[in-house]
Amino acid sequence: MRLIGDGRERYLMTAEDREKFRALPERFKVYRGAKPWNIPGLSWTTDVDRACTFAMHTHDGAFPVSLSREHGGCVYERLLRKCDVLFYTNARTEDEIITRRFLRGSLSPMGAISLALYDGPEAGLAEYELQKSKLDPEALAELTPEVLAFWRASSSAKVRSAKAKAKRKDAS
Repeated sequence: MRLIGDGRERYLMTAEDREKFRALPERFKVYRGAKPWNIPGLSWTTDVDRACTFAMHTHDGAFPVSLSREHGGCVYERLLRKCDVLFYTNARTEDEIITRRFLRGSLSPMGAISLALYDGPEAGLAEYELQKSKLDPEALAELTPEVLAFWRASSSAKVRSAKAKAKRKDAS
C-alpha cells in the first residue's frame, strides 16, 4: 500500500504535515521508545526526546504512569527512506512517522544519553562518555561544548548542594 506520493496523502495529513514531510531529506533518522515487549513497530518519531517519553511511560488503565529507569524501555533508531513512510503527523506534537511495515532499529546512542539525563546531568555526562564514539557527526554537533558545560555545571552544583547539606547536618 502506497499513500505518500499518489495523491491520497491529503486524506491522512494536514497541509502543514505534508509540508513538514516534504522538507525531510530523502533519507532521515527516526527514533522509537519501546519496552521489551514492543520493540518492532509502525510508529516512530523524528524527535529523540519524544522517543524517550515513550520509553519511560506507560498507561495504567486510562492514566499515564512514569516508569523508573529499571522498568523503562530503550530508544531505538534507524534510517528511513521517504518511500518507507505510510504517513507523517504532528497532530499530538509527536513528529510521528507511521511506517508501511513493522520495523526494528538498533539501540540509539543519543537515546541512551537522553534517557540517562532522567537521572540527572552527572548520569547524562557518564552516558555521554560511554556513547560518544558511537554518535554520528550530526548527533555530536547537537552536544555542543555549551551543552556539556551546562551538564557539568549542573552536576557540580548538585554535588556542592549535597556537601553543604551534609555539613549542616554534621553541625547540628
